Formats: sequence, C-alpha cells, structure tokens
Amino acid sequence: MVEVFATGMRVGTVLADAATGAWSLMLGMQAEGLLELRAEAIDDLGNRGPDASISVTVDTLDPPLTLSAPTDGALLGTSTPTISGESEPGATVEVFAQGAKIGETIALADGSWMLPPSMPLPEGMVALRAEARDPAGNAATPQEVTITVDTIDPVVTIDQPIEGSQTSQAVTISGTSSEANTPIEIVLDEGTPDEQRLMTTTEAQGAWSVMANVPQGNRSASARKQDAAGN
Repeated sequence: MVEVFATGMRVGTVLADAATGAWSLMLGMQAEGLLELRAEAIDDLGNRGPDASISVTVDTLDPPLTLSAPTDGALLGTSTPTISGESEPGATVEVFAQGAKIGETIALADGSWMLPPSMPLPEGMVALRAEARDPAGNAATPQEVTITVDTIDPVVTIDQPIEGSQTSQAVTISGTSSEANTPIEIVLDEGTPDEQRLMTTTEAQGAWSVMANVPQGNRSASARKQDAAGN
C-alpha cells in the first residue's frame, strides 16, 4: 500500500500493482502555488520503506497579456516595427499579422516581452494579434490591434508653370501628389535672397495649387511633401 501526502496532509492511499509495482492516485482540487508531495510505501507486515517526495507548482490561472506597442490605430512608416507588451514571466507569446504567425518570444522575469517581426509587414491596414500560454499550459485572452503600414515615399509633381516657360510676376504654381489631403511646401529660389516658402494642401484627388509673387528674372521652384507616416 502507498500513502500519499500533500503539504503534510494525507490525501489518499492506493495499492501498487503486484506485478510491476506501479501505482497512481488522482488528487482532488489543490490550492494555487507550491505543493509538496510525499509518498510512503507500507508492506503487508506494516513495514514502512523510505519515503519519496517532490515539489510542484499548481497553476490553473490564465496568464495576463497586453499588446502595448504599436498602439491600436497607429500609422507606421516602417514595415518591421518592434511589437511589445506584458504577460506572465516565462509565458510563450506568439504574434500574428493578418492571421499568419510572424514570431514568438518568452516573457522576461518582469513580465515584459518584445518581438521584431520575422518578416516585413504588408503595406496598408494590418491586424496584429498576440497570444500567450504559460508554462502550465494556461492560455491568455488574445489581444488585437489594427495598424496602418505606409513605407512608400509620396510622389509630387509641378505641372504649371512648365520648365523654361515665361510667366507674369503673379503666378499660379500647381501640380499633383500621390497622396490626398496632406500638406505641400513649395520653395522658390531656394538659397537665394529671394527665397520664398509657401504652404498648401492637396485636394481629395491629390491636386494642389498656390499663388506666388516672384521678382523678374530666371526663377526656380521645388515642391516637397512629407506624409503622415514620415515618408
């Protein structure tokens, strides 16, 4: 017969298999945390053999999980952002983009985790999801954010006046941009005493225009744009 004790309290007895000596006992519900188990064997004459003991940790609680960066709704100018958050120390965290796994990592002793993607994220709107499982196999509630990836430099053109043309001193400068509803800076005669910097905003279809008064003579103009993602 084998007697089993949990943290000093007897929790059951069981008979060992006569042929193999193997035995097993299903324990009832145990408290969370450290659990010390001890087993003692008693033969038919009442002799007790040396006991055997082990310590285990009972963990039935789902681990916490946060996905703190990038934040929901973020606009990113990189396709390889560092993804980070917090979970239970030692938990395995898996990250998915558009449903495809892009990497996994282990939460550190302070619970923090960080993951650079194993592949570039696609352009446009991307759904990120983090999942975590602690060493006991308990799963966290998945966390999701939706971000926008924009790594493409905007294209700006000056269509009027055309290169080498003659204009009046009051001139309308116009062109197009690959991105709508964003600021455009027009620089006239850059680096000279007559330098001017003018601002306008592209329309819904990307067109833009601005009025300028320029001195007589040969003049230069350039248009610059930086989109919301920093391109």
